[in-house]
Amino acid sequence: MSGRRGNLSFTETFDGRLINLQATMVEKTWTTRCSGFKFYIPALRPLTTRRIARICDRLSSWFTEHYGAEYRFEPEPISEGGLQIVAWPGKKEEQYKSMRFHIMNDRHTMADWPQIVPGKTIEEWRNNAPKNIFSSPWGYTFFKAFDAPVWTRDEVAMIVSAFESFGYRVLRSSIPSGKKLGSSPHKK
Repeated sequence: MSGRRGNLSFTETFDGRLINLQATMVEKTWTTRCSGFKFYIPALRPLTTRRIARICDRLSSWFTEHYGAEYRFEPEPISEGGLQIVAWPGKKEEQYKSMRFHIMNDRHTMADWPQIVPGKTIEEWRNNAPKNIFSSPWGYTFFKAFDAPVWTRDEVAMIVSAFESFGYRVLRSSIPSGKKLGSSPHKK
């Protein structure tokens, strides 16, 4: 008979003795899956494709400067939209870290995010005429990180600062705490 007891794997013989006892570590990763901050979108400053590209560029620059290594943000290719960190030091292909948008349109349904082509769309958004994406008065965010470093208060603070630098007011009481950002671990 074989089995596991805590972090130990074992093989048991017919007479009940444990043989081939090996200590094995079960690797755990932390996740982030929590509501983010709420922000006000002024009527004269709708969230446009160009502003999203500029927010991504500003965050890439700020994160790279703050952490001393290259970080890259891009629009997330998901129906409700968001910002995704597509590069950071030591990032593995399966790691995922994003801040999603939850914004309603005038018909009180989820606003439509344009189709994203990773690596290409942000360049088009930087250089082409801006298009309104969201004009709802309030936007909501949702933080996710799977098999990746959890979101930290410093990272969220930089994102809040980037949004505010473009004229979007963030409701301070809606910023998630460090405890919410690092939720319980799951086994790989």
